[in-house]
Amino acid sequence: MKEATVTADNGRAPRGVQESRGVAGPRPTPSEGVSVGPELLLRRLALAIESELPPRLREGVDPLLTEVRQGVAALYPGPDRAPLTPKKRQEEREQLGQTLDTLEEVLEALQVAAHHLQGKG
Repeated sequence: MKEATVTADNGRAPRGVQESRGVAGPRPTPSEGVSVGPELLLRRLALAIESELPPRLREGVDPLLTEVRQGVAALYPGPDRAPLTPKKRQEEREQLGQTLDTLEEVLEALQVAAHHLQGKG
């Protein structure tokens, strides 16, 4: 899966995405005991989308974000849920990967639309 970032007109990635890549500062190493959980990554993704797209365009990604959240919840069950079987886990990974690919394509198209709308505004 190729990496894509929704960017502002200045060509820089949104703040939350920059931080997740270590652009805003040094990235802690695993030996430092800092862990970024899936919930935080999902929140950063949602905030990046929110900061880059106007509300009327953002609505187009809500169903995909819901699918991503559900996929992540299935892969990282809480303490009250049983872990998936290896086969089911692989199926969930593949489905999540497909959903993320689709989300990437939709975000790229919406970013172009948002840029076009800004030019007309």
